[in-house]
Amino acid sequence: MTCAVTLRDAEALVGIPYVEDHFDCAHLVSLTQQQLFGRTVALPLYHPRGRRGQAAVISRLAAQLAEKVAEPATGDVALYFETEDDGRERFHLGTVFLQAGERWVLHAHATTGASVLQRERDALRMGLRVEGYYRWTDVQPHEST
Repeated sequence: MTCAVTLRDAEALVGIPYVEDHFDCAHLVSLTQQQLFGRTVALPLYHPRGRRGQAAVISRLAAQLAEKVAEPATGDVALYFETEDDGRERFHLGTVFLQAGERWVLHAHATTGASVLQRERDALRMGLRVEGYYRWTDVQPHEST
């Protein structure tokens, strides 16, 4: 069985403006899961900026919402580290889409100014480093019939 959601479906969520503290990567993950996969993922509306605070939120929610997987499938979440201009590290999220064996990520980032759909290798060139991939535990992805 293969996932019914495609890269073309993800394109509908490209171009949503990134607005710090109002619409960021976590907001886009929640929206993507709801609109494309029919999942309600309750991520906090406020996220700490520093890695330590973000790590606390992520570790608190990770056990409830998702499990780490070695190989992602369409709809899984990619968790990245990034280093800001001031040297502080923080986390970044995106939703994974697979097409022809290649990983794409739908994410919203301050440097892009809006939500984008990129090959993961291009996202990594932005300075993101993969921490891991996570699969939602409460609801399975839609399957094609």
